[in-house]
Amino acid sequence: MSDRIEVDTLTDSRDVAAYWYERFRSGNMTPQEKQDFDAWLARDPQHQTHYQRIQALWAVTEQLPQACAAQSQKASTSRQSKPLRSRRAFLGYGLAMAGAAGVAAVTVGPWQWGAAITFQQVYTTAQGEQRNVMLPDGSSMMLNTDTVAEVRFSQNKRLINLQKGEALFAVQTVANSPFIVQMDMGSVQVTGTQFNIYQADQGFTVTVLEGSVQVETGPRWHPVRQALAAGKALRVTEGVLAAVPADAHKAVAWSEGKVVFRGTSLRDAIQELKRYNDLSVQLTTAQLGQLKVSGVFRLDDPYAFLEALPHIIPVGVKENAQNRAFEIFPLQQFYN
Repeated sequence: MSDRIEVDTLTDSRDVAAYWYERFRSGNMTPQEKQDFDAWLARDPQHQTHYQRIQALWAVTEQLPQACAAQSQKASTSRQSKPLRSRRAFLGYGLAMAGAAGVAAVTVGPWQWGAAITFQQVYTTAQGEQRNVMLPDGSSMMLNTDTVAEVRFSQNKRLINLQKGEALFAVQTVANSPFIVQMDMGSVQVTGTQFNIYQADQGFTVTVLEGSVQVETGPRWHPVRQALAAGKALRVTEGVLAAVPADAHKAVAWSEGKVVFRGTSLRDAIQELKRYNDLSVQLTTAQLGQLKVSGVFRLDDPYAFLEALPHIIPVGVKENAQNRAFEIFPLQQFYN
């Protein structure tokens, strides 16, 4: 029998809140699930309350030291007369988190939790979609294509968990409340500035437009930190900070619906455009991928890029009627 939970079978809104939170954390939510979640939140104000409580409880358990987390697990396990399975295991999810938070209150003390959460929301974009979000502190966050960002504000910290994708931030200064963008490979902390973050290839790139930021990577017990000023950029992988050429116009052109190529390989240019649409493009030879292209193109019109290619590099482009893919040929082969 399958262990998968069907949300329609859950009758307690607290269990439904736990279900949706787990789906968000999985990173595998479908567009339809996102619509169902939004509809569930709008159906009853109590649903939002239950969901925020689950988020707050999880935030507490994430801050527990390892020994305390082990103690909470032991306390939770001791309350179970037998192993929970399938649906019952899931329905106990909220109770287990509450038990962990209770242990935290005794062992850690509320002064170590951080301030209570005042705002929390998850924002997403689909392929080809861009979305500008105004945050409660007056800052703005513009999400590029296929991006997921969880916003969590408290009185003394503003945290963005950029789970995937790309975002452009314009941050308002708030006294005693740093603005932190966190990714799997590191974090960026600011007080007031404008910067772009793009996650790709097991790392991320930070480009600072105004002000300055502090970039951090590596384990918590031995982090690597570096200050980054306006007009500079860093490529961040696990434990490594590497300076890269900064091109602010190119980095944020997407926020104006454009893409900028400056001596970009044809292969990389095609991959960049594929972030925004499902256009199928094939190179007939591997050598073509090394040709360099330059220019400014609209993200919502990839056909204009294909039409311009023969005027930029010695290639021809035609559509394959069988598979509806566009094939790029060396120019001499194209005219044979």
